Amino acid sequence: MLLRRNFNQYGTTWLAVGMYNAGMKNIPLTIKNRYNYAMLIDGHYKGIKTGKIPRVPVG
Repeated sequence: MLLRRNFNQYGTTWLAVGMYNAGMKNIPLTIKNRYNYAMLIDGHYKGIKTGKIPRVPVG
């Protein structure tokens, strides 16, 4: 729900994903944490898409 709200407000961007984890404050530490989280998720996403990380059903 929170991620969906971020997507609705900021578009389906890595910024919205980073805000999901690190928040919206525009201070250097938060900006850095948003970027780092977004890049972590991007790496996982690419790993799943290329088959390097197996898809595991949730639940």
